[in-house]
Amino acid sequence: MNFYRCAIQFAKIIKDNDKVKEMLEIYKKIKLLKKDSMYYYFFNLIEMKEAYNFYAPNISLQIINQIYNNRDFKVITEEMCKKIINNEDIKKFVKISTEINELVNREVLALFDVEEFKQTGNFNYICNQFSENLGYIGFIENLKLLQGKGNELNMYCKEREKLVEPHVKIFPIKNMNSEFLEKVYGLSISKEVIEGYERFNLLLYIIEKIIFCEVYDNVVYIKEGDVKIIENNNKFNIEYIKLECNNEKLLLKHFPLIIFDDKYLFPYIQVTDFQKDNFKITYDCFCCNIKKQNSMLDISIIESLDLFN
Repeated sequence: MNFYRCAIQFAKIIKDNDKVKEMLEIYKKIKLLKKDSMYYYFFNLIEMKEAYNFYAPNISLQIINQIYNNRDFKVITEEMCKKIINNEDIKKFVKISTEINELVNREVLALFDVEEFKQTGNFNYICNQFSENLGYIGFIENLKLLQGKGNELNMYCKEREKLVEPHVKIFPIKNMNSEFLEKVYGLSISKEVIEGYERFNLLLYIIEKIIFCEVYDNVVYIKEGDVKIIENNNKFNIEYIKLECNNEKLLLKHFPLIIFDDKYLFPYIQVTDFQKDNFKITYDCFCCNIKKQNSMLDISIIESLDLFN
């Protein structure tokens, strides 16, 4: 299996976890609240904070609690705050989705430990396959580039935190541009360290996004006739694709994982245009070509920045 197929199989096993099934049952229940305007803001926040994946409900409830405690009712009323904060199903959903976030973090990080999956069983078999594939695409070799570079890494992470919170995996990163690079180069941080660290974070983003989309049935397979490619550029194993689609199965999807022509596309901009008798969805996506041996090492985050800026 190639990297992406391993990731999909790994995500399916996560989805089969009893705790995940419990979370999905609670989610089915609270989804009905979306129709109630008193709860709209909570669900809107979850979509706005989608970069947090399973932790988004927790962040959203934190924000609403902060609004209530600060008595800052400019965008949401006091009554709406109270209803959301005191809803028992929302509390359960926030608690269990936070636990799932921790579960996913543990399982993903365990993939990088070669001693972790020596036992038998389907889960360990899939994890072994996935771990072997990570080695095949160059994950270990990429980490070696960071060995002995602790000071540079610490300095780079401090500068990077000005663009994105450390526990948020996201790509492309807004405002990571020539100005940002000039600043970090001025701190004697090497290009090698930046590339190695960003490749690692990109890989984590892809794995966690695939899990999140698989758990919430947000993976969409589309055929060539279903889309129109508006723009397509490729640099250093990162591909930018802008596409249009009016397929109904995408209409209610929020930043889905799109599988098209054996490519795994990750939208980062999504615009839906409703017309008189039709609709059109436009996606700006990226795709990483990491199926071949050591292909991860051929990715250049720095050299591909102009695909997105």
